[in-house]
Amino acid sequence: MVLEFLYLKNFKIYPEFEISPHPSFNFFIGPNGSGKTTVLESISLLLSGKSFKNMSDLHLIRHGEKDFYAACRLKEDGVSSRLEIKFESRKKNKELLLDQKKVTSYKELLIRFPFVFSISEDHEIITGSPDSRRRFFDRLISYVDPAYFDQLLRYQNVLKQRNAVLKKHETALLAFWDEELIRLSRQISRTRQHYVQEINLLFKEYKNLPKTFENVHFTYTPSCHENEMETQLIKNVKKDLILGYTSVGIHRDDFLLSYDFGLARNYASQGQLKSLSFYLKFLQAVMIQKKTERNPVFLLDDVFSELDSENRKKMLELAGETGLQIFLSATKEDLPFNLLDSIPHQIFKINNRQVNPQ
Repeated sequence: MVLEFLYLKNFKIYPEFEISPHPSFNFFIGPNGSGKTTVLESISLLLSGKSFKNMSDLHLIRHGEKDFYAACRLKEDGVSSRLEIKFESRKKNKELLLDQKKVTSYKELLIRFPFVFSISEDHEIITGSPDSRRRFFDRLISYVDPAYFDQLLRYQNVLKQRNAVLKKHETALLAFWDEELIRLSRQISRTRQHYVQEINLLFKEYKNLPKTFENVHFTYTPSCHENEMETQLIKNVKKDLILGYTSVGIHRDDFLLSYDFGLARNYASQGQLKSLSFYLKFLQAVMIQKKTERNPVFLLDDVFSELDSENRKKMLELAGETGLQIFLSATKEDLPFNLLDSIPHQIFKINNRQVNPQ
């Protein structure tokens, strides 16, 4: 899949913005705060229908304006598609269009337009809360196994219903929701275990990964094992009634990244965390590519800062090997210009809300 055209109007800092990207590397260069990340954010918004920062649509409108519009054209296997987003602040109405027809489900975008977004906060996949790691795996698995996405939505709905029952102390209804929760937990847990094994295999298969990835692996640590779920739900009923929510289940699972000698978050330096988090997103893109035989768009925001020249070179080499279309933001100081001659690319210089192809 290749993004051929991008247009923005009144989107954040841009009164109007239009580019025709390169099918390989696209570098957005400019000082901090110039709007480089905004370009990548607009692409992720179009492909997913939602802001990657969970930002209100009202905050995406340029200051002083009442609405925004974003559109792009993509091509895959010779077939073009047009995505549009229109948002009017007065009506607080966001309209998603695919080839001029309303998109009624985010799942439709998820299946049709895979992408991976590597951002500076990705170190939280390693050092942050379990929620960060669940998001990483849930997004990856949903791309390669859409049935998993449906199971997650059903689980979240059942969990919401059970929590409502707990808050109202309607204990007679718990057995019904417990049965549904156990059934879905079993399916989701088994799928998660499978894909943890898959990504661990990728760690071993990719010999070009740097030494930071030697003997690194994920361990799936469920909140409770599937054959103990019923027992744990019953055991925790009194506590859950006091809390007003369900304290055990796959919504509390974790995925720990470790070296042979201990957890990566305890031993990796700041620079190592930066490179580790990029390579996790790189492997996410590779797995989507391998499992679906489709090419996700790869968005890389500020990945070069805090890295030495060797890691910057390795990043470009690995990203280029995938054959994916890549959008990368960087300051002029961080971009390794000496490496660009060997790769097909387009540079876009951004400053004062203006974009200039070089």
